[in-house]
Amino acid sequence: NRRLILYCWRGGKRSGSVAWLLRFAGFDVVTVEGGYKHYRNLILQTFDNQHFTQLIVLGGKTGSGKTAILNALEEQGEQVIDLEKIAHHKGSAFGWIGEKPQQTTEQFENDLYDNFRKIDPLRRVWVENESRSIGSVFIAQGFWNQMKQAPLIHLEIPLDLRITHLINIYANTSIDDLKASFEKIKKKIGFDQAKFAIEALEKGDLEKAATIALKYYDKSYTFDFDENKTLVKHILDIPYFNPKKAAEELINFADVRL
Repeated sequence: NRRLILYCWRGGKRSGSVAWLLRFAGFDVVTVEGGYKHYRNLILQTFDNQHFTQLIVLGGKTGSGKTAILNALEEQGEQVIDLEKIAHHKGSAFGWIGEKPQQTTEQFENDLYDNFRKIDPLRRVWVENESRSIGSVFIAQGFWNQMKQAPLIHLEIPLDLRITHLINIYANTSIDDLKASFEKIKKKIGFDQAKFAIEALEKGDLEKAATIALKYYDKSYTFDFDENKTLVKHILDIPYFNPKKAAEELINFADVRL
């Protein structure tokens, strides 16, 4: 409808002169005071100063279906910050598969801020437990610090259910992509284990490959969980794989315990 928002780096003469020209041509133009630099300062200040009074971190070993549970929480009216969705990456060496190319950390912060501004900071907010790096992007230090201070609920879901979930996610994935991901972690899981996993993939045995991967990721997660300095940590046993039911249980747990 001939309406524009115009900005340059500092919001000075360039954007002002172009805005004048466009208004002369009949456009309704708004310029951003201070330009993109001012916008970026606002974002970084928000990450440092925005305080969510009821932030809850949702944890669980690889394959626990945390993303599906976050989606179910959102469907039930809860506020959610889906860092992996915003980052276009699931977090592990396999996290790039099926995702769009990742943006820069700067653009990730811009997109995360867009999520922030839609959230009521006085209501409960759920976020998945992540490393500070998600693929090639990084969570802003201010929000990362807040995540480390928030209560953590760890979901304990049986190994067989997690393996089945991972097989369902990656069943239609290119074997070459899966092999490339195992190559990335072969030094960490051991060259022999990486070889066995790749051989399993070539035979179509996704269950064996997933089991090998989870042996490594479970050990890593357990170490991080034990080292986590969060003052409030809860373990919630979920002996089934049903995101909607798990979300309901989490809401009830949070209402009573947090």
